[in-house]
Amino acid sequence: MNMKYGENELGKIEISDTVIKDVAIHAYMEFNGLDTKNQKKKKESKGKIEVETDEGEEGINAIKITVNTRVKYGESIPEYCRQLQKKIKEDVENFSGIKVDEVFVRVSDIFEEVVEEQEPSEEEETEE
Repeated sequence: MNMKYGENELGKIEISDTVIKDVAIHAYMEFNGLDTKNQKKKKESKGKIEVETDEGEEGINAIKITVNTRVKYGESIPEYCRQLQKKIKEDVENFSGIKVDEVFVRVSDIFEEVVEEQEPSEEEETEE
């Protein structure tokens, strides 16, 4: 579905729902320090974002975004959610020019960051 953004003397401007979702996904990935060019991570992130759009009587649009996410153990969940909401709202509004009415964040899990142990280098092995 395309959302009517506006109209001027040159014609109509419409922005696809897919574009709004892509901007929200990009904001989510940036916020979480993920490589936005990594297609596997992008595909995983797509499943975490839902965008609902409504066109009003006068072409006024409403955007509601739902984010399903996990939070790293030890991080303040309310603070993480507030900052994520702010990042997504600002990015979507700045890129599209359309007001975001709501960013609903649903925390479904917590995780512990996996720290991989490095194997000893050859120098360390020969010292023993």
